[in-house]
Amino acid sequence: MSFCLDILGINTLYNINKMASEESEDPLKIKMTEYLKENFVDANKLGVSTVEGFYTYPNPAYKDDDFLT
Repeated sequence: MSFCLDILGINTLYNINKMASEESEDPLKIKMTEYLKENFVDANKLGVSTVEGFYTYPNPAYKDDDFLT
């Protein structure tokens, strides 16, 4: 799932969560949005487009044969 977010763009996920948290004021959504901003958006780790997100590209760990072992 996280590799899908890297492809889509973590900034897209952040923007969706930011709008949702502003509308609902749900503390969990707010905390998740803050986490994404601090750890990914502010660090320019937006996924494939910036070469790093949840994984590092062009050789992300999930492509390794022993990834799940």
